[in-house]
Parts: sequence; structure tokens; C-alpha cells
Amino acid sequence: MGSILCEGLIDGTGRAPLSDVLIEVEGERIKAIRAGKEAPKGEEVIDLRGYVVLPGIVDCHDHLGIDAGDEVAQAKEPLAYTAIKGVRNARQMLHAGITTLRDCGEQDHVDFSWRRAIGEGLMEGPDVLVAGRFITRTGGHGWFYGNEVDGPIGVRIAVRRELKAGADFIK
Repeated sequence: MGSILCEGLIDGTGRAPLSDVLIEVEGERIKAIRAGKEAPKGEEVIDLRGYVVLPGIVDCHDHLGIDAGDEVAQAKEPLAYTAIKGVRNARQMLHAGITTLRDCGEQDHVDFSWRRAIGEGLMEGPDVLVAGRFITRTGGHGWFYGNEVDGPIGVRIAVRRELKAGADFIK
């Protein structure tokens, strides 16, 4: 068991932040939260006095393999290069406090590989929910990345294809 000492805690419930907090951790779970400026003797302590702790952040819409900028040019980059960018971006997001990410569409299901690699501990990153290849109308938003389809039957086929491939959700 270990403890985290922190200046403040925002618990995500809407209550006012707590001050001078001791968070007791057992395994990967928080066992208790209580007021305190000192940890019990003999415990491993992470000293974050001077910092405020808050729950992990959920990013509900992002793309690990797409950086802000010229998306059309990025869509033409080799898949291996996109995969490397995704490894970098996943690590940066995790270190920024994002603990869960919805990746809303990538080329050739590269997001499925990131989800697996993170789950198996091969790369650092938040827990990832993946959409696979997002669905758009012919010539629609992001046509250069997505499944271009038209009409209800085309959409139905594309949705079934992504779910069969292992998508967690559809975009």
C-alpha cells in the first residue's frame, strides 16, 4: 500500500476542492481519502504537496494519428509514420492527464493496434476506445480518411464492417 500527499483534491463530484489531502492507495485502487499532512510511517509516499490532484480526464473526440494542420497531406503519409506519430501522441496525452480517449477514426484500423499495444503494455497511453475507419458521404468531411458511402444501405454495410473489425463505437 502507498499514499499520495497533495495540496488539494478535486474529486469530480462538484464539491469544493479539499485541502491538505492524504490519498491511500492499495494496488491500483484508491482505498481512502482523508485530511492529513503526513503519511503513515513505513509506507511508500508520492509527495505532491504544492499540487492539486484531480481524476483522469476523458477525451471524447481525438485522433492519435492526425496532428492539427494539413489533414489531406497527412492522409498520404505512410501508415508506419502515422503509427509512430500515434505512439508519441498517446504518450503525450497520458502525461497530460488524459486517462481515457475515444479515437474517432484512423486509416487502415491502425487505432486497433494502438488499443492492443496500450492494453498489453507495449506503449504508454490512455485507455483507448476506437472507431476504426469513420463513415462519411462521398466527398464528405474527412473523405480522404474515412469510409465513403451513400444511402442507408451503404451506411449499414460500413457500420457492420467496422463492428466486425472490432470497433468500440461508430463515427
